[in-house]
Amino acid sequence: MALGIAWALIAFLRDSPIMGKVEGMGADLSEVSFYTLDVPKRVFHTLAEYLESRASMRKQIQALEDKNLILSARAQRMEALTAENIRYRALLNSPVAEDATMTVARIVAVSPDVNRHLLTLDRGRNEGVDVGHPVLNAEGVMGQIVQVGQTASRALLITDLQHGIPVLNNRTGQRAIAEGVGRLDQLVIRNLASTSDVSSGDLWVTSGLGERFPAGYPVGRTRETTTSGDAAYLSVTLQTSAALDVESHGVRDENNIGFSVIASVILAGLLFQAANAIELRIVMPRLLELCVCYWVLSSPARVGIIFAFSVGILISLIEGSLVGAASMGLSIVAYVLLHNIYTIRQLDWILQTVVIFLLLGISVALQRVVLAALGVPSDGLGYLIAVVISALLWRPFNMLIDTARFRIGRLL
Repeated sequence: MALGIAWALIAFLRDSPIMGKVEGMGADLSEVSFYTLDVPKRVFHTLAEYLESRASMRKQIQALEDKNLILSARAQRMEALTAENIRYRALLNSPVAEDATMTVARIVAVSPDVNRHLLTLDRGRNEGVDVGHPVLNAEGVMGQIVQVGQTASRALLITDLQHGIPVLNNRTGQRAIAEGVGRLDQLVIRNLASTSDVSSGDLWVTSGLGERFPAGYPVGRTRETTTSGDAAYLSVTLQTSAALDVESHGVRDENNIGFSVIASVILAGLLFQAANAIELRIVMPRLLELCVCYWVLSSPARVGIIFAFSVGILISLIEGSLVGAASMGLSIVAYVLLHNIYTIRQLDWILQTVVIFLLLGISVALQRVVLAALGVPSDGLGYLIAVVISALLWRPFNMLIDTARFRIGRLL
């Protein structure tokens, strides 16, 4: 029964517009929390600006005036080029591209999840921002809006593993798709014909295909080319045009990850112990198992099967059952996650919820099988209630841990 309800909820929520609004509220909450915690820093900067010397201010004003003169001269030339371009398009019976409406936004937060390249911006639906709008900076394309709240929004960078962007070689006119590889300074174009004319330093710009990104904006330059073993295909590595290394806007706790792991396990263990004490174990989310799933996916180089086995021992001690009964199932969960980590990371949160449900169900079921083999009475399928609740909390649990790591990183 519980399994049927879970699947029905997943099917309903996957494409529901309600979930889009809920995710948008997450962007609003991120902006509010950032501004609240950033108050001391902004007060300090305001005071520093007030105390800045008049001579320094005059120097900055002069530099800005000089820059304004240069830009004004360039703008005059651009007007002539624009008029010439309109005439050429008229000769070709091609529609004239209209100037896009721009909205200036500020980055207020960076996702602490090392596997996702997401930014929170301080502009939302109230300023006309919508899902799919491109995000640009002074150097080129940064990404696109994927979640929108009333006063804030989230943008997915073009370097994210789940992102692809149609591009055009500015020199030859060849079209392709540039995909993110998880690095903030690199994109890759795969499976071009080996005879393609691609040179080092070639500029690739948005092609306009798909009508998501306007045509002509810089995406990256060719860094290197690689030919496949059978010499049939060519892969091109691009250096991104836009400076996407925005680590200065956010601090992660990667240097103190051990503290974060221990703190999350202790807190989850205390909550689990409290639920056991008041006989709420059947509906209590499996927080310790969720900790294992989160940390294995987030930091596979530091957290793995041994960590999962140790948490399984802790679960057995808290439940008062045979020591190690939960370790086998959790070790299998960690093994599956480690060997499918890149596939699972690229799933949307609905599909990740399904995967977590299946893995937790297998883990707890194995624990019950081991105990039953030793003659310990079983509670039937009642454990599935806690598993379903745990899976449905997977997304909020991720966001909570990510936010906590972000705050710890800022403090440490």
